[in-house]
Amino acid sequence: MEKYINVEFERIDLRPDEMSSGGVSDGVHTTDNEHGRIIGIALNIDDEAALPLQKLTLRIDGREIFGSNFESEMIYHGGKNVAPNDKYFNYMNVDIDKSRIEWSLTDGGNTSHTSFNAYLYLVCLRKDELEGR
Repeated sequence: MEKYINVEFERIDLRPDEMSSGGVSDGVHTTDNEHGRIIGIALNIDDEAALPLQKLTLRIDGREIFGSNFESEMIYHGGKNVAPNDKYFNYMNVDIDKSRIEWSLTDGGNTSHTSFNAYLYLVCLRKDELEGR
């Protein structure tokens, strides 16, 4: 991953507490005005037992990033046993400008136990970092 100075994060609450077993939680997020590019993404679920079979759909300004069968485990940050530089899915380079992020998290039938929290973290570059690149 290329080195940047002004990396910032945006957190999106995926609200799985509203989801029943096998259900769907979805929503819309608008990116910060100061952010000009997404260079990484990570998923954090505070109950790893809820992670298997979760499907995440993600669109940015109508463009599909992760389709409906994308296994959320692929971008799960991996907990405490993963080095900080390896916690994000870094194969992204998506320009944004107050962009519309549409997401949907579909449960694979694992939420019959206690509720859990899930957050999507976007690794963003500030627009001023992009000037001159």
